[in-house]
Formats: sequence, structure tokens, C-alpha cells
Amino acid sequence: MVHTANNKTAFFLDYLTEHYKCSAYFMDDTRSIYYISLLLDRNTSAHIAAVYKLYASLANVVRSASGHREARQQLTTIKEYVTDHSLHGYTTLTTNIDIKTLWLIDLIDGISFYLERTRFADTDALLKYCYQIAGTLSLMLTQAYADSHADLPVRTMHLAMAVVLTDIIRNVWTDADNNRVYLPADLIGDMSPEAILHCTTTDYATLRYAIEKLIIIADNYYQSGYVGLGYLPYKDRFIAYLLSRSYHNIHVYVRAQQYITPGYSLQLNFSQGFSSMLFSMLRFLRSIQRLNDYDVTIDTLFQCP
Repeated sequence: MVHTANNKTAFFLDYLTEHYKCSAYFMDDTRSIYYISLLLDRNTSAHIAAVYKLYASLANVVRSASGHREARQQLTTIKEYVTDHSLHGYTTLTTNIDIKTLWLIDLIDGISFYLERTRFADTDALLKYCYQIAGTLSLMLTQAYADSHADLPVRTMHLAMAVVLTDIIRNVWTDADNNRVYLPADLIGDMSPEAILHCTTTDYATLRYAIEKLIIIADNYYQSGYVGLGYLPYKDRFIAYLLSRSYHNIHVYVRAQQYITPGYSLQLNFSQGFSSMLFSMLRFLRSIQRLNDYDVTIDTLFQCP
């Protein structure tokens, strides 16, 4: 769907390139996405490339700033530009590729929140962040499938949110070592990064409970996402399922490592990665139509804005 109708609307990626010199970082930040896109059809590949170039460009704005304060100021300026140049609720990335302005603004807000290092008051606040930082990108990507099932956007958004939760789950100690705590206060109270790094027996039990709780939540979001993948074309479905299921399998190893290991960010070795990929392929072939392991009521999960 193209909404460009007057000269007020400019290509947003061109604006970022011109004002923030973002193009030089594109291939380094999105090489894996580039190779994946080679397996998809031309229109889908172009859409995916545009969305990930958008993300890489915004990431470069943050990286090239002299500090978090300047980065937030630049993101505010970009947000004002987006609002001013929105047309019928859409922002034009490049030729024939438009995205909803609301999703772009939410993505910018998520990046700004990350820079503020604010603690999450509760699990709902954490889920909102997962939506902002990853769910928005998934919603933008699903616009490449304009004629798909109506539930595809929200379910693939859930899948993207689950991946972020997995990343948080496996990096609790290393995040604390970088003076960050993503676990919400309703699960761990006001536990500081220092307390996580040198946790007592009681604190360790609290952390294990919190991580297990997030694993259960993430599992539900993965299951919703797998239903959504069933609405994609077979080839796209296979690629997306293989990648997401392999990431989902990290939960098994997190539990095996007793949830948190000092000085350790859980990375799968070659044997574990190969086993995970093989399991994912066999699971896909067992039931191409039904990829979820159990049903989750979609209304109980985060909803698409």
C-alpha cells in the first residue's frame, strides 16, 4: 500500500542517510538479514531489507552520538520529523514501502527508554518494552504479506517479543555486569546489579523464580507466534520457524545451567546449536500446518496497538 501523495512526504531512509550518515553501517549491521532475504521472493526481500536498514540506521544514530543525552535529543528530533511528515498515518521508507507511523514512533520510544536505563516497575512494563524494541519491527515486516490472515501481525509480534525475552533470560548476569537489570521489580524487588553479581542464597532463589516466570511467559508468546507462522508461505514459514525455534530452545539450556551462572552469558556451542537446529527441522516436518505445541488464548497476551 502506497500513501505518498504530495511533496511533504519524503523517503525516511533518505532523510536518515542525509542527516545522520547512516548508509555506511547498513551491511555490517544487517548482513545476516541480507543472506536470509536471498531465500525469499524479490518483493518480500526488498521490504525486509528496508525495515532492517531502518533499524540499523536508528542504531547508528545512537552509536555515533557523543553520549546518551545527545542520542536521546537526536531521537527526539527524528520523532518530530516523523510526526510532521506522516501522511494518513503512514511513513514512507522508500519507493513503494510504507509503514505505520505509530509503530515507528513506538520503536523510537523503545530505543530512548533503553538509553535511559530505567528499571521496569512490573512485567507489563517489560512486555511493552519488548513490543517497542522488537514487536514494532515485526509488525513492519508483516506488511510485506498484505493478503495474509488477519492474525498474522499480532502473532508474529508475539514471536519477536518472545525472542527479546529469551535474550533477557540468558543474559541476566552479563547485563548486571554492565550495570543493567531487565528483570522487573514485581519479580525481584529493588535488587541491584551489584546484588545480582554477588547474590546471596535468598537472592539466587528469587532470581531463579523470576527467570522461570519469564521463561513461562516467553513460551506462551512463542506458541502464539508459531500459530502466526502457519499463515506465511511455506518457504518463508520454514525459515522463520527454524530461526525462532532454535532460539526458543535456549530455554532448555538455561534451565540445565540452573538459570544463572556467574560470568556467563548462555551461548550454544556447535553441538548444542546443531542439535537445536536438527530438532527444529524435524519438528517442522512433523507438522507443517500446526507448529505450536499448545494453544494460547491470544486475548491474554499483549495486543497490537
